[in-house]
Amino acid sequence: MSYSYSDNIASIIVILGNSGAGKDTVTEVLKAEVSNCVVHKWSAPMKRMLEYAYDLPTGSLEDREIRSQEVPDMPGVTYLDLMVRCFEFFPKIDPLMMIRKVFRAIQSDVKNKGKIVISNDLRNPLEAEAIANLAIYYPLHIIRVERRGCKGFKSDKFLKTNYQTLLKVAKTAHIVNNNGTLNDLKQATKMLINVRLKPLLQETKSSVFIGQLG
Repeated sequence: MSYSYSDNIASIIVILGNSGAGKDTVTEVLKAEVSNCVVHKWSAPMKRMLEYAYDLPTGSLEDREIRSQEVPDMPGVTYLDLMVRCFEFFPKIDPLMMIRKVFRAIQSDVKNKGKIVISNDLRNPLEAEAIANLAIYYPLHIIRVERRGCKGFKSDKFLKTNYQTLLKVAKTAHIVNNNGTLNDLKQATKMLINVRLKPLLQETKSSVFIGQLG
């Protein structure tokens, strides 16, 4: 059951973990249990670009099964492979190329709308620095999802670095172990929300000025 606030309390929740660890499931539980929240994905601009380039319906690359499909006329290459290549290539053109738009949307939601922003696909160290900048002014809560045998992909190589960057400015950090069933993960996440996060998200916070990135 979701809960509401007497005031809109701006906060940031970052969900970290290797690809396949269970971050999307934790995100879905948060969305169902916590009101006044919005999810922002750093990979959204890249996914929308690839969907446009390959005539895919908008939003289709959010589906894990579609990401695992081969790209037409590119045998052995999946859409996920393309996403990893983009992750490695775009920073060579402009380090902030895929970051500016998402950062401004996050900034607007926490500063102007008092939202609780959830980010579950943070991978680039510059994305972590952007969140750390906001966390100087608004409470940051980290949820790290760990799963045995989940080694991740090349795009997950900065997980430890990003975690350390955010840990320096985080108000709280939590670990959710995903070594059981899907229902076990959901129940563990609900317990974390109700026992630990809920009181913290209801604390008052004064409004402040936030600078812009780039």
